[in-house]
Amino acid sequence: MVANITPEFLNLIKLPDENSKKLNYLMISPMYSPQYPHQFPVGQGMITAALKASGRSVQILQPETYDELYQQLPELLKSIDVVMLGGFACFFQVFSDILSLVKSIDDRIVTICGGG
Repeated sequence: MVANITPEFLNLIKLPDENSKKLNYLMISPMYSPQYPHQFPVGQGMITAALKASGRSVQILQPETYDELYQQLPELLKSIDVVMLGGFACFFQVFSDILSLVKSIDDRIVTICGGG
């Protein structure tokens, strides 16, 4: 098990009904600007690890360019129920554009955005 993910924590985030539909999650870690080196954020990694440890299906998309994001997203979203992304508030417009794209492809997908 991943360090710092305790059995108590997993109990808090466990699926409420083991027979319920298992949602498929997509964590998007976009490249915000060619000026900034792209590294997968630790916080997103922790969230992804916790979701996986609790039995959820999670994919990660870390595109190097926006063209790559726009090319890959429509196919990926065919099997996704929840899209998550986050980062620094100064890149809010990037998040807004991505979330708008997700909703234009399938407005039933739950979107979660966070950061600091």
